[in-house]
Amino acid sequence: MCGGLLTTSLWLGAQQISAQDAPKSGADPFDALHRSSESGTRTPGSLEDVKYRRITDQMRQARQKMQQGEYQEAMRLAASANLMAQQWQITFAPTEVSPQKLMAEIRAKAPKGTELQFAQPAPAQTPAWATPAAGTVATAAPQSDSATAPAGSQKEIAQKLMARAQMELEAGA
Repeated sequence: MCGGLLTTSLWLGAQQISAQDAPKSGADPFDALHRSSESGTRTPGSLEDVKYRRITDQMRQARQKMQQGEYQEAMRLAASANLMAQQWQITFAPTEVSPQKLMAEIRAKAPKGTELQFAQPAPAQTPAWATPAAGTVATAAPQSDSATAPAGSQKEIAQKLMARAQMELEAGA
């Protein structure tokens, strides 16, 4: 341990480098990162590189599924990689296999008649318990009569709700 510290100290002394010295070139230490993002190359460990690796991993899984004959799953994974690339604005060089090229390859290799549908991410949905059935109106508490109103226009339903609310207010409920 002492030998390593001594060797390092001697080497730094010979180089005449001090931690307090300003950089000699006056260049921005992060200049390489800025240049790499402008030129489209990915700096290892950068956020863009992480996103790129996530997409290529998804594509690797899609290729594996395609080789196993699971074309539907392969298409789903490739479509997911394509969606990530679009959302994250990750571009591929013309020589690279992009998610779109992989999707075309899967379509070409799938047996004739194979239906290759892939589910787009569903928008946030209201839980079934929070959505009243078609033509019914949910009430806060069940009444002695029907808990739902018959199907009708939105205006009729609103009028019935208002009438019921007024009756309950008058009854002291």
